[in-house]
Amino acid sequence: MPEDFALVISPGKRYHEAMSAEHGTSRHERTSLAIQAVILILSAWIGLEAWIDHREHQARQAFAARASDRVTELAASSNSDLYARATLLPLLRIAGATADRLRQMAGRRGITTAFYRYDADGRRIDISPANATNLWLMDRLARALTTGNERLVAEYGKQIDRKLPFLIGEGRDLVWLRNERGRLIEVFSDKGKGYVAWNADAKGVRILHCLTAPTEAEFFNLLLPPGGKRDILIAGFGRTGEDIVLQRGRLIDPLATRAYKTISAEGHSMSGMHGGFHWEFLETSDGRIVYGAFEPPASREEFVRLAVRALAVALLIISLLVLTGSNRTTRLRLRFLLVMLFLASTSIPLFSIMVGSIDVVDRYQDVLGTRVKAAQDEAIRNLSQGFNGHLASATTAMRPYIQRAADASGTADGAAILRSLRRAKLADWLQLRDAAGQLVYSSTPTGPTDRETLLMSMARRAIERYEPARLSEKPYKGNSLTDQMVRRDDMGFSTLISQNKRVQLVQSGSNKILYYLAALPRGRGEVAYMETRLPLATAVKTYLRRKSLQRQEFDGGWIRFFALDMQKNTWPLPPPSSLARGLSKLAMASWITGRPQTSRLSLGGKGGFAVCIASPNLADHCLIAYYADDRYVDRIRRLWRDIVATEAAFLVMLAILAFGIAKQLLKPLQEIEGAVQALSARNFDKRLEVVGNDEMARLFQTFNEMMAESRELQVARNVQEGLVPTKFPDMPGYSIAGKIFTASDLSGDCLDGFRLPDGRFAFLVGDITGHGVAAALLMAFSRAATFHWSQSEKLTSSDFADTLDTLLKRQRDARRFMSAICGILDPVSHEIEFITCGHPYPVFIDASGKPRLVGSPMLPLGRGKKPAVRTLEKVVMSPGTRMLIATDGFIEALDAGQHPIGFERLQEWAAELSADRAEEWIARMMHRVDEVSPPPRLDDTTLFAIVRQPEMKEDRHENC
Repeated sequence: MPEDFALVISPGKRYHEAMSAEHGTSRHERTSLAIQAVILILSAWIGLEAWIDHREHQARQAFAARASDRVTELAASSNSDLYARATLLPLLRIAGATADRLRQMAGRRGITTAFYRYDADGRRIDISPANATNLWLMDRLARALTTGNERLVAEYGKQIDRKLPFLIGEGRDLVWLRNERGRLIEVFSDKGKGYVAWNADAKGVRILHCLTAPTEAEFFNLLLPPGGKRDILIAGFGRTGEDIVLQRGRLIDPLATRAYKTISAEGHSMSGMHGGFHWEFLETSDGRIVYGAFEPPASREEFVRLAVRALAVALLIISLLVLTGSNRTTRLRLRFLLVMLFLASTSIPLFSIMVGSIDVVDRYQDVLGTRVKAAQDEAIRNLSQGFNGHLASATTAMRPYIQRAADASGTADGAAILRSLRRAKLADWLQLRDAAGQLVYSSTPTGPTDRETLLMSMARRAIERYEPARLSEKPYKGNSLTDQMVRRDDMGFSTLISQNKRVQLVQSGSNKILYYLAALPRGRGEVAYMETRLPLATAVKTYLRRKSLQRQEFDGGWIRFFALDMQKNTWPLPPPSSLARGLSKLAMASWITGRPQTSRLSLGGKGGFAVCIASPNLADHCLIAYYADDRYVDRIRRLWRDIVATEAAFLVMLAILAFGIAKQLLKPLQEIEGAVQALSARNFDKRLEVVGNDEMARLFQTFNEMMAESRELQVARNVQEGLVPTKFPDMPGYSIAGKIFTASDLSGDCLDGFRLPDGRFAFLVGDITGHGVAAALLMAFSRAATFHWSQSEKLTSSDFADTLDTLLKRQRDARRFMSAICGILDPVSHEIEFITCGHPYPVFIDASGKPRLVGSPMLPLGRGKKPAVRTLEKVVMSPGTRMLIATDGFIEALDAGQHPIGFERLQEWAAELSADRAEEWIARMMHRVDEVSPPPRLDDTTLFAIVRQPEMKEDRHENC
């Protein structure tokens, strides 16, 4: 073809000159240019479609994440205790509001309460409602809570301790209640669960009493009031281990119940689509299953997709009309045409790179985020585990006080020691006793109570065990019953006493405390025993505040720690006010789910990563690690700049290369195109002329060799097709058919069937390992062996299998074996006997249409030692019964979800698609598998069917 070949497009006079030019444009050249334009448009279309798909995928992920966060937030908000703490405890910290105002604020959140306000001297200021009960008890309780005089506390305790259990529950007294400041106390009555809480400051004390708290169902109505526009269409909860869920906690929700069973049965996650809704289910730490149903959002990208498709179709039509239908021409050099072709062929990977770059950035962001969150998670866990070291250091810090306590001789010395312990945050309760267990000093009033008797016995036992020389200092007047309790191992007191001079964590009622006891050596005073206590919450706050000063460095930035007390709903380590609300929600989610929660917060253009872990062992605190994302954002920006620069350089390189190689491609490509057309028409005699020794010449040579090999394969395929029977012998009362559907040029499946001399019908269905020539040869050998066996005297299924087994074992390739079913149909007894050798079991369908698999396990032919006896299966083919044999190419075909068809669907389809004609039955089965798993498939598929025709009414009359 001449080098100056051109296509001319020009108006007016130049148009006529171009049409008369010697090197005008032919139809072939115009078609080539049109193809290039089509490729350019299609490549841009494909790239945009991929970008839109990516955006849709991101949108679906974002929607699922929002739905999950919303259900988690709902689960945390609907937990009665968390909701009550978040609602009521902040009200107790408002000093200037009236009782009516506080009660109204609680009522707006759905909780009915009574508020009692007192001044710093315990005098009542106001109450709400005006008819609130328990005024006598509340008045004295307020004075007892505000006073610092231990004697007055003891007097008030004598007055109200008998009535106090009716308010705060059995086993709780005034001393216990004084330690519960700022905590929400659960109380129970015949009306249900309620709450009591109190708080005090310089302006006085505030007490609230909620006689009956809302139920979980009522909480759901508070959070999701009926009517109005909501993001959650349906919401409710169930209980772990139960099969039903309740909408809003009240009515059984059958749709949600079915969705939960369906989604949980899949086992992948607790979210998914069902019934046209997106469902999110969340198992919480309090034994609930909270769920929400969301309407999938309309895809905004769908409009963009339709617009892109319409534009692409319009451009294609216009390009084809202009380039192939018009007579306008202009002279364009061949080099330019080839450059356009080259750019068209590279535009698809270019767009792929662009879309891939977006994916790379997303994945890079995920990796960076994962690294940050892993570092935060490790930092929090180290912080939590470091509390054990804090306990050990507390034991060491207590040592100087042992000698001070031994030298103490009265109340003044004891009070001084307690002040020192409080300043050091080591204890807020202290008792000192002499060698007889009698009190020398106590930070709280005591009297002749059972508790005091027990503490005296414990002190005496500790002195007896660790300082026996001091037993004779004073006579002991203890209680024999409590002495025996302390000495018994099963009561737990021995364990406490065994930790002499060690800080230990002890559960005291509903509270955890740091407990320390020490039997003291003789000193200047009479004290022989010291005992201290410190609430775990106080110790944890001290520990966290100390650790907060030790910031952890990660990747050039600092990880900051915050902590939320879930019992008091306060921040021992407070975050900035701008982050408090978001981190509080995160902490509630972590607490209710029992799992770490992560979030990326963004406020005012700045943000960071937050990881929260609930730590019940640290006095019910949630620990939060926060890492600012400024370095993270900078890295992503730099990555985008690098990607844009790289793609620009790639475009420049493509343009340069296009001009360099254009001239050497057109004619060889045209020749290859003609040869490929000949190959597609199966004209294997076509050859390309090889000139030179460059890459194109070697390509031509390789193509010619391929054509020669393809011709040989075609011959082999024709031979193999001739070996497979297309029609089987007619057996009276039966319809028999079989067919092989190859996955490549040559098949490794084996199918044969023929009539034996005695009138029986023998059949073989097998699958030889591998594909190609070797498998095809073994298939031919097996066919020959089958014929050889049919001429022998032992015409049994076992001998049939033995003959094939011997053939395969004689092959040099030990890896070749065949799964097979060898069987014989007796048309007289209507019985099929067969042997299954490592092959999928046949499907037998009885006259009622019920399918079942028939067979026994056995090694494939050509493997292992010859068995002494082969297991023989027999089925009786009564009228209307059917048997279908399928190779593993059918069973292992993958559906759209990459799941194999499997035996279950094989049986189901065999029963559903059965027909009286075996050929029709096979055609239906293959049509169904082609719908579910469209070809091409990886393995050959063979189906063989035997159908016993149902008896006709005339035949039954004749038999009668």
